[in-house]
Amino acid sequence: MEDYPKPRYQSLIIRSYPAYLATVNPEKTLLPKIEFYGSLGISKEDIARTVSSNPLLLAMNLENRILPTYNFLRSFMLPEKNVATVVKSGA
Repeated sequence: MEDYPKPRYQSLIIRSYPAYLATVNPEKTLLPKIEFYGSLGISKEDIARTVSSNPLLLAMNLENRILPTYNFLRSFMLPEKNVATVVKSGA
């Protein structure tokens, strides 16, 4: 996870969700989510910015929440770049 930029608002994430962050394994829980967002073509900087403004994106379950939402949006024949725009907006 060292390859990802340190968000300017990293302390906000830590202060807002210390209990959650203390209980997760970053390599198993957080990294797959970050890699998924990156697979959508979202830059590392945009991932950091988006997570800084909406830390709950890291708390969402990848299999039960993020992927079904992605598949739902794609079912409307939205191009992947449009889905990425929705994610970046923090929706």
